[in-house]
Parts: sequence; structure tokens; C-alpha cells
Amino acid sequence: MLATMNNDLPNCGEITHAMLGRRWRKSFVLPRYTPSFWWECDIFEITKAGRFVEYEIKTSRGDFSADAKKGRTIYGLFDIESREPVRRTKHEMIVAGEGPSRFWFVATLGLIRDIPEWAGLIEICRSSSNLFRLKERVIKKAPRIHSRRICDSVVKHAKATCYYRFHNERICNYRSKKG
Repeated sequence: MLATMNNDLPNCGEITHAMLGRRWRKSFVLPRYTPSFWWECDIFEITKAGRFVEYEIKTSRGDFSADAKKGRTIYGLFDIESREPVRRTKHEMIVAGEGPSRFWFVATLGLIRDIPEWAGLIEICRSSSNLFRLKERVIKKAPRIHSRRICDSVVKHAKATCYYRFHNERICNYRSKKG
């Protein structure tokens, strides 16, 4: 809590909390959620139109550089010559129109300079009048990558995850008060 008192850069938890607080009334948002066949999202959002939006929070340049290297093997897709499963990066899959309909990087002020054309950028900084409050500013609007709605089974799984996280938290709070 002392770090928050200084006018230092906000950490990932503070950024997540601020982003969720601004979005939960207009759409379904969930922190640290992994949709099926995708990577973990720092913030996963389902819009009222039923589209999946991902917010990837970056607090260092190294973290931003490493994001481009995230890859996974696609076992249903094989290379013609080697007959081995194809390995694709997260960014390659986004460019191919897979995954979220919009993708945002969220970073502290001035951290990221070069944004891929398929991504948006939101910068976060502390409010000068209230150090506990974070301000966000859209630097580049995320373009629509595709207009497909998210699969109903993913929506049900995300809502069930939210439900079980809530009840696990209640159980932990109950046990801590009892003990």
C-alpha cells in the first residue's frame, strides 16, 4: 500500500482493478481468464453485441517484447513438407482473424511506442489530484479484426468461472472469520 502513496507507476493489479471498474456496467468482464483455444487474457470482455475483446496489460518493455513470442502448437494443422503440427504465435493468429474481435494493449504512460496495426493502445497514469485514482487515455483505437460473435459455450464457461471464483472467495472469507 505504501507504493501506491508515491507518485510511481501503477502496477498490473491496480491497472486491472481500474479497467474492470470502468467496464463492468456496460459489458461482461473477467480478469485473468483463458478462453478455450486461446491464451490467458489479462482482461476478457464480452460486449453487448456478443464479441470478445482482449486487454493485455504491459508494465515493462520486456513484457511487451515477450508478448510477440507467445506461441502454441496447433495440432489440427500440419505442415505439408515436414508433416509436423504447425506452431503459430498469438500475434500471427490475431492477424489471421482468430481470437478477439478487438485487441488492446494497456500500458503505463509512454511505455509502448510501436503498436501493431491490428491493436489499440490505452495508456494509464495516476491522477494528479488523487494518487489512488488512475486515468486512462486512448492513444490508438483498436480496429475491428473480425465481426464474429463469441461462441455460446465460451460465454457459459466464462460466466461459470466468474460464479465459482465468487463462491470460492465467499468460502475463504467465511472460513477466515470463523477461525
